[in-house]
Amino acid sequence: MTHIVNDVIEKYLKGLGENLTDKERIKKQFEKLGLNYHEELSKLQQDDVPRIIIKHNQFYMQCGESNAPLEHLEAIVMQEQLIRALDKQFSCYSIDGKPRVSNPVSKNCDNCTDDKCTMKIRLWLWAWDRPFVMALHPEMLTNWNQYKLKLLNSRLPMIAANTVFNLVEGNVIVDIGGTVSKESLATVVQARSELRGLMDEFNW
Repeated sequence: MTHIVNDVIEKYLKGLGENLTDKERIKKQFEKLGLNYHEELSKLQQDDVPRIIIKHNQFYMQCGESNAPLEHLEAIVMQEQLIRALDKQFSCYSIDGKPRVSNPVSKNCDNCTDDKCTMKIRLWLWAWDRPFVMALHPEMLTNWNQYKLKLLNSRLPMIAANTVFNLVEGNVIVDIGGTVSKESLATVVQARSELRGLMDEFNW
């Protein structure tokens, strides 16, 4: 099998077998080895997960301590997640409305009475033959929602589109840059499946 998970993730899942699509099976294998799945996952240094950040009206590729400016950002969006966080310490946070802490303020974000949460859209992107994460802050959500509407009107699934991101006066403008090839689609579908467990646990 072609290994398409980045080195950071692969380091913690190495030896668990070729089929990494079943999260429960992976957990059981950890248990047999006397390891705690969530504890091992928490060892993943989140600063090492490749990110794309927006700063000074510029996209930057952030890997560890280095920040490389990008002249152009075109990627396939593998997954979109709505993140809510009560504070910078993530004392209470949720992914797609489901709390991810042991003692959340509310069991369901829709019924939560605390209005202090900040919200962002987190995108899992596939670019340069590897996965990245990028966050869109609230002021950027209108353009993102307009882009999704454009995809819907075009009858084009998000994962089948080359998505082009541009920065105009600090605002992210998103557009369709064509459709992905059959080979690229197969690669991204497999990558998304392999990354599913991390997507569900990653709190950045």
